Amino acid sequence: MIDEMNKDRGWLKKMAAAEDNSPISVGGLAAELGAPSPDEPLLLKAIAPAFAKLVELARRANHLTVEELAEKANIEITELLAIESGGSLDLEPRTVFQIAKTLKLPGPKLLMLSGLAKAKSVDFDEAAVRFAAHSKGVEELSQEEHEALEEFVRYLGEG
Repeated sequence: MIDEMNKDRGWLKKMAAAEDNSPISVGGLAAELGAPSPDEPLLLKAIAPAFAKLVELARRANHLTVEELAEKANIEITELLAIESGGSLDLEPRTVFQIAKTLKLPGPKLLMLSGLAKAKSVDFDEAAVRFAAHSKGVEELSQEEHEALEEFVRYLGEG
């Protein structure tokens, strides 16, 4: 069960070193679900935005900033930013389960959505792709988002 996972970073690093720096599994769950096969890259690319958007929307629905979620989930802010931007390449099962636990999302399914485990049904893949497509809607920027965008564009335009 997720609640029983050892969260001590020192212990995790020690275990990784003992296992010749192999990734640490979450109680074997990743292996049990099965890793995705190399012939599924297109599907994973289509599903990746669903994972990123789900994490972002669930975080926002819980009224959490990126900093707050990272702190509560005991993960690095840079890792969470990479996840929400869809650019996380070195995603660890522990990270996914910490996010799932913090946002009260189903861990095994989130692991599949993240691409770290193979989905057991075509329906799951189709639902994930539909969610990714629907979550890319056109929405107005909030005043805060608009100001942040303008400020950053001004910075980018500076010599």
